[in-house]
Amino acid sequence: MLIRRNIALACTATISLVLSLASCSNSGRQAANTSDALIEDARRLTGEHKVREALDTLARAKQADPTRTDIYLLRSTLLEQSANLTDALREVLAAHKLDPKNSEITMRALKLGINWMHPAESEALAHQVVAQHPEDPDAQLMLGSAIAKSDRLDRFPEALRALQRANQIDPEFPAPILDMGKLYSRMGDNVKAAAMLESAVKLLDLQAQSVVMTIPDLEGWLENRRTATFRLSQVYSRMGRTADARDAMSATATWTSRRTELRLIKTRAFSTPPDVAAQTKFTRIGRQGLSYWKEKP
Repeated sequence: MLIRRNIALACTATISLVLSLASCSNSGRQAANTSDALIEDARRLTGEHKVREALDTLARAKQADPTRTDIYLLRSTLLEQSANLTDALREVLAAHKLDPKNSEITMRALKLGINWMHPAESEALAHQVVAQHPEDPDAQLMLGSAIAKSDRLDRFPEALRALQRANQIDPEFPAPILDMGKLYSRMGDNVKAAAMLESAVKLLDLQAQSVVMTIPDLEGWLENRRTATFRLSQVYSRMGRTADARDAMSATATWTSRRTELRLIKTRAFSTPPDVAAQTKFTRIGRQGLSYWKEKP
């Protein structure tokens, strides 16, 4: 009798465990199905320029399945487009916490946070990306930039080595050359700084001629082009090249104006409610890239 009772209890426990696992499995599938539907809805709303509604929908998707990193990344992208960089960084760091070995997530966190995080934090992320992808020029660039952000003169040679490595991997990548120019300028070597910054300008201009850039790429390009001419104006001034410094400052004003205009159009296009005229301009820029300013009436 006792044996039969124990067997009955064991069977009951087994059935309860199976039902519990089945319930968890069904719950997981339901969460996945719910989050999938919400993500699709958010994508549709984004295409309709309803950014606030898309963000709210993704917030519900995150509640349905808080383990999906793609939801955090989508929210991060939309928040960045809305110029809410603080929350955009917070979302991608949450994704990084969920999947710290994902190098794409780590790189996005680094690119968003390098100007906002403590230098030690950004350097730790950069070392992580370099360890995962040592032959990625972006990874070496981020490492060099993160070390330079520490403002420790004794570490500038270390930062320079990372930037030089990035340049060796991809000699046509303007960003490492630009950062080397900035670093040489801070180290007081005006001749090398001028040479690097002039090379960066040439590469940036070649890049603009070869392809119609997406808006995120164009934003980065305008910032780099503006920075290059501004830094050149400072270096030329220190070298006594007054006319060159004046020309560089004039160019800086042009690129600053275009960068500011794009930011304003983007902010208005993704506002609530959206500015229809800004949406039209934003679409034109996405289609034409840098040529938008040449064809402006």
